[in-house]
Amino acid sequence: MATRKIPYLEWRDGRPRWNPGPKLRALGYRGQDLKDEHGDWMSRGAADDAAEAINAKIGGEAPAAAPAVPPAARTCKAMFDLLRASEKFQSKEGDNKKDTGRLAPRTASDYRAHLSFLEKWCGDLPPRAVTRAAVEDLYLQLVATKGKTQANSIMRTARIAWNFGDKIGWTAKNPFSKLEMLDPGGRLVLYTPEEIAALIASADYLGMQGMGDAIALGVLAGQREGDLLVLPEGDLASGYYVLKQKKRGAKAFVPLTAPLLQRLEASRKRKAMIWPGVHHTLEIICSRTGKAYHRGAKEFRRDFAKVRFVAAGGLYIIDALNGDTSGKRNYPFTPQPGVLGKWFSDLRDTAVTWLFMAGCTEAEIANITGHSLITVRAILDKHYFVRNEALAKSGGAKLDAYLAGHGIKWA
Repeated sequence: MATRKIPYLEWRDGRPRWNPGPKLRALGYRGQDLKDEHGDWMSRGAADDAAEAINAKIGGEAPAAAPAVPPAARTCKAMFDLLRASEKFQSKEGDNKKDTGRLAPRTASDYRAHLSFLEKWCGDLPPRAVTRAAVEDLYLQLVATKGKTQANSIMRTARIAWNFGDKIGWTAKNPFSKLEMLDPGGRLVLYTPEEIAALIASADYLGMQGMGDAIALGVLAGQREGDLLVLPEGDLASGYYVLKQKKRGAKAFVPLTAPLLQRLEASRKRKAMIWPGVHHTLEIICSRTGKAYHRGAKEFRRDFAKVRFVAAGGLYIIDALNGDTSGKRNYPFTPQPGVLGKWFSDLRDTAVTWLFMAGCTEAEIANITGHSLITVRAILDKHYFVRNEALAKSGGAKLDAYLAGHGIKWA
């Protein structure tokens, strides 16, 4: 028997949902899960019947005329409100972007911030009144005040908003489409081994050993912050952590190198000693309370900023502000001022370059960090760290050996 095709009925991993299109959403309709009176997901036949019943109430297709929002009220702010209320923005923890079509929580938060900025700029105007000339002028102002990266991000969000407006019939030509934006260039920021050691020692010094664990994992596992914060204490497979990344769904095989294994074993003993008989969290990385950091939590970033400040010699600054300029505080490590301005995310690029300097192939690096081969090559190409004297000498030595092996002499 042929499967019935019901408008707006979607199946996600065996779960039915009635999901209206942009025009219906502009009229105020919202998606809904299709469950029976017991709260269980409906079977295919029951879901088909339920979706058809919903469609019958609204006339099946979205009416082309008589929209709920009259043309006079179709402002940019109203369009942004509809976009923010759309299914795309209803992100949830654990969502896989490819499966649901929703934005990742962090991305949705960034988009909302961009829309709030755009709302101040053009909120009272109709979307059709925003011209290409005004957009180009705004972009130049943003580059001057916020920098290329932030300016480009806001323009991309605006382009998405006007594309959404086109779907619901509020806009015509997208003034943000094919906008020539300046290349911000890649961050040429990497940590040195001495800086990593200072960061970990700083975390331990402050009693924030969980942050030290995170830093060790960041540079030796090469994973994103969000994936590290939910990395479980679970079983290992042949000495590797096997994890599925949240952002791309890529698999990564994280080897337990000797320093990382030592750090993780010390972490387990530390937790058992501080919280005997209490299993506070399934995640490896935890705060000083023993509880896991939530993915993307501000608490984690605040703690990292504190650790970075102390690693840079921040306690000397505090002493000086208190009138002690002797610099005699007994630091358990050598302060590294160079860590200021560096981010936790820079640990991931550092991991790629360390793996490369250790002699790993691009394919080996990609399997450990979860990057695509193209991204690995881009990171290695953009970071000056891999174009250094040591590599040049190593290459020269290999060439000398080749020439000697073939008896090449020109004297």
